[in-house]
Amino acid sequence: MEHIDTYGTNMDADSAKSLIEKALSKKFKEHDSIYYGIYHLYQTNNEKITIITNEDPIDGEPIESKFPNYKTIISVSSPETDHILKKLQSIGMELLRRYQVE
Repeated sequence: MEHIDTYGTNMDADSAKSLIEKALSKKFKEHDSIYYGIYHLYQTNNEKITIITNEDPIDGEPIESKFPNYKTIISVSSPETDHILKKLQSIGMELLRRYQVE
């Protein structure tokens, strides 16, 4: 069963990316968008992990308004979310939300 998990941390996005790459043995690519600004993405056919700075590049407001106290937000969509959950929690990422995908 697939879940979409949201994690938060107060480290900056680049530091979070470095820790997550080591913990998960995955390489992220840097992207730029009007909505997120600079963000990091790892994506395969069945897995997507996004690391964003939780600040709208235009108005400075939190992108994830339910979690304004977190500097960096990590979104994970994968059939292996339980495995990833353990790894991310072991490096200090806090699980903020979990959605089950039917």
